[in-house]
Amino acid sequence: MGPRLGAALGKEFADTDVLFEQYYGCSGAEIIRESGISKFREMEEPVLLKTLSSKKNTVISSGAGSILIPSVRILALESCWMVWLRTSVEVIASRLCGTDRAIFDGKSATQVIIQQKSSRDKFYALAHEVVDTDNISEEDVALKVKNLFINRSDLHE
Repeated sequence: MGPRLGAALGKEFADTDVLFEQYYGCSGAEIIRESGISKFREMEEPVLLKTLSSKKNTVISSGAGSILIPSVRILALESCWMVWLRTSVEVIASRLCGTDRAIFDGKSATQVIIQQKSSRDKFYALAHEVVDTDNISEEDVALKVKNLFINRSDLHE
């Protein structure tokens, strides 16, 4: 979704999962499996803060849990235009079906998603804009975000 949004908006794209791997030489999934989610969040924080501080006029894709890190959430809300691509539990579960996510740790995807959404959605609700993504194509999501961007005169230099 991120590269499509970047192209639609004429902006660069940065994926913090890729930046994390470049910075540490291993994936976030590896860290979660080996050291747990808390260690991953601790390692993720400086990568996210650096990206948010240095990447201007860029579409930044971050992991869904990054909103839980207070310093990241504050910086994103204060210095970026944050859009929540809101998706239902059912759609997220169908998208993750068949993937080997370290966060599942033997639990059902639906259980984990419900638990995560309950802790995250209150922070995502602080986003500057919300786009519902259920039952629409990535192209239509990108178009909705682009139209919101165009209509925000405060975002144009």
